Amino acid sequence: MNSVLRPAVVLLSSLGLGLTASAADWVESSVAVKAGYDSNVLAYTDLAPAPLHEDSYFATGSLTFVGDVKKAADLGAAWKSSKLSLLAEATRFENAAEENFESYRLGYATKWESGSDAVTADASVVRINGSRDTYSLAAPTNAFGLPVWRERRSQWQERVRAQWVHLGETRGWRVTGSTAIFDMKTIARSGYVPFVDRSDSSVWAESGFKQGPGWLWLGAQLGAQKQGTVPLPGCEFDYSNSYRRLSLGWAGKPFANLKVSFVGGPDWRRYTGNVNPAVFTHRNRQTWWFDADATYDLSASWQLTAKVSRNRVVATTGKSAYDDFTAEGGVAWRASKTVQWRLSGRAQQAKYFPAVRTDWIGGFSTGIDWAVSPRLKCGADVTWQYAWSQLQPVVGRDFERTIVALRGAWTF
Repeated sequence: MNSVLRPAVVLLSSLGLGLTASAADWVESSVAVKAGYDSNVLAYTDLAPAPLHEDSYFATGSLTFVGDVKKAADLGAAWKSSKLSLLAEATRFENAAEENFESYRLGYATKWESGSDAVTADASVVRINGSRDTYSLAAPTNAFGLPVWRERRSQWQERVRAQWVHLGETRGWRVTGSTAIFDMKTIARSGYVPFVDRSDSSVWAESGFKQGPGWLWLGAQLGAQKQGTVPLPGCEFDYSNSYRRLSLGWAGKPFANLKVSFVGGPDWRRYTGNVNPAVFTHRNRQTWWFDADATYDLSASWQLTAKVSRNRVVATTGKSAYDDFTAEGGVAWRASKTVQWRLSGRAQQAKYFPAVRTDWIGGFSTGIDWAVSPRLKCGADVTWQYAWSQLQPVVGRDFERTIVALRGAWTF
């Protein structure tokens, strides 16, 4: 989307919500607040000097509007849902004012069904109004520390996804198209961490076969990843690529209280960018990818979840790509109709190439959700993280971080 048009789209959409005479009938609004403490705002090692290793209290406030387009336009029974949303949010840090930022999100999601066919689509534009500066390369950083403050930097994000599904009695078909674009607005300066533009677009076609309590899916995916370059010496390389993936997957409920989904297969890539020939001699690479998750209901009150995935992506700092492996699990307990407790654990690895780097992060999060009334919801969360480098004797890439927060939301 043209950067000149983005603010106009957001403004016109918000005006459309506000000026409709009967908006009260189809627009729902809510306000949310969160306040807490972050022990390591920039996710740097304890060895880093202040202000890189800084703790701070923080506060976040947001305002959300959700418009039910189906109700406003009387779209008919085939349209199961059609909603337009607008979110405005601001975050402030007491001891790290340079990390203050605002974010604005305009989104649209819809679902249409007729007989055995269904079409879903969602699109969003996100504007993050934050600092355009980054931090010095002199301080060691972990691969999972960079995204912590990258997501507070000035940027645009655009995502679009659409899917058509046909499910017959024994055969099915699915076609999915998606694109994600990240347009960074940070300043490139020698000796400072660079951030580059990135994008990932693909189309995926699958054929399904009814197998007992679930569906077996066979498919093929074509895609392309783009990685920008930084206009600085030594940053002229990029690992943009085109990829082809085959997929074999199954999704269903083998038991009444167990829901399972998995998909994976071979991944072939040709790196079409300006690669560094000194360290990257073969443009064609093959690997494996997968994505699986499961949900198990122990009882009406207890639920277990698990997820594992492996994918190949281009690095946000340019000049490299990496394999991302993630494993997580959780438990949820619904103590009553209004109170729920959650506990989850997560481990993630980033294995870079052609750069020699393998970083890890692990941790847990726990929280409680309380629906005080149909309009008022409150909660509390505690998150602990520890990151390290697998390569020895590399030092300075480890960090520890604890976040404690209280939150509340009111729906008008």
